[in-house]
Amino acid sequence: MTGEPPPSWPQRLAYTVTGEVLGGDEEAGEDPVGAAAALLAADGWGAERVLAHADARRSAELPWPHPLPPTWLPPGSHARFAAQREALVQLVGGRRQAGPARGGTQDARDRQLEADRPPHW
Repeated sequence: MTGEPPPSWPQRLAYTVTGEVLGGDEEAGEDPVGAAAALLAADGWGAERVLAHADARRSAELPWPHPLPPTWLPPGSHARFAAQREALVQLVGGRRQAGPARGGTQDARDRQLEADRPPHW
């Protein structure tokens, strides 16, 4: 990818979910997350496929969402990109809902532990 311009912002967001540069002419506009979701949908990346891909990566002990090549993000844009990436992952259903590990309801101790989070949480 040396010498090539980086993909569009929505393509970069979609890349973190798929590991592929998806085709399309989606421009970021006012809603880069929506544009990335449209790219994913157009290429058949629904919630089930995203979850299966994420699970396969995690099972192979590979990172997911996929990290971007360092040249794809301009300086100072990492926090904004990370927030948009997380919004996209939530939008397309790429995170399994966490619940009590034992499959039951939470007891008082579990609820207390969950509520006792540091102020920056």
